[in-house]
Amino acid sequence: MPDTTNTHRTTIITAEFLSGRLEMWERQEAAQSSGDWHRALTLEQSIRFITSQIRQKMGLGTSAQEAEHCN
Repeated sequence: MPDTTNTHRTTIITAEFLSGRLEMWERQEAAQSSGDWHRALTLEQSIRFITSQIRQKMGLGTSAQEAEHCN
């Protein structure tokens, strides 16, 4: 029988990551709109990192290109 508690916890964690990524996209867009390119690029790095975390939690792995940009 599958461990539904673990599956539920993983789903919640993934939802939190997705929500955080959405917030970062909004902050990045605001930074770009205001001309704060350094902040926008910093947020882009964070978005790439959290995207790789989401893919890992969903069992999708990460592409070599994504992993390279996160380091």
